[in-house]
Amino acid sequence: MKAELRRDIEFMQLIKNETIFDAAIKLFQQKWKAKECPLINNFIDYFINEWYMSNKGWFEGFAIGYPSSNNALEATNGTIKSLYTFRERLPVGEFLSVLENDIIHQLSRERNTDDPITSQN
Repeated sequence: MKAELRRDIEFMQLIKNETIFDAAIKLFQQKWKAKECPLINNFIDYFINEWYMSNKGWFEGFAIGYPSSNNALEATNGTIKSLYTFRERLPVGEFLSVLENDIIHQLSRERNTDDPITSQN
């Protein structure tokens, strides 16, 4: 049952349209509540409250045109580590100095104002 529940959630994560996602959530809830198992009901209540009512943005269709993973953020983090901190854990004060004097200065110069992602709106 656990594998089936996981498959249903993974299926919903891939939905590309909010209307279909809303319908899928309702069907998911009906399907699993029909099992009449207290443990499953508790999980479904938690899942609906936490991952539908409060944090709905986890499915693919939530923000069309934007990355659905944090890979770009992790790549930026990797660049910062390799170019500026040399993969060394810096004390906060030293890191803030590197951030102010090097990272922000360089990234501000490189910002492309024609790019909607890097420009300020």
